[in-house]
Amino acid sequence: MNEIHRINPPSSVVISERKYPVITNEPTWSQIFAGLRSNDYKLLLQSTAVGAPIGYWIGLKSNSTRHGMIVGMLLCGGAGLAQVVQVSAARLLGVLENGPEYKQFVERPGK
Repeated sequence: MNEIHRINPPSSVVISERKYPVITNEPTWSQIFAGLRSNDYKLLLQSTAVGAPIGYWIGLKSNSTRHGMIVGMLLCGGAGLAQVVQVSAARLLGVLENGPEYKQFVERPGK
């Protein structure tokens, strides 16, 4: 009963059937940021704005509300940026709906 079972996490997630067309299998940073939608920018601004009052509230305990607000905005903004990058990459990989990105990257005007 004292056996140690080693669990190796997968190095990547393999999706056999995707609902939407794959734009690229390995999106670059420039493709990810070029494929941002207005909702992505809204999410990034909202998460940064939520960080200010949270940081202010935490900073009240140590009388450093200004620094608390800055740190809260940086932390929540970083979390929002991670979420935005993940959603944009998922659209490029065909996991989420990607109609506008497909037109932008694949069906270029003039072809």
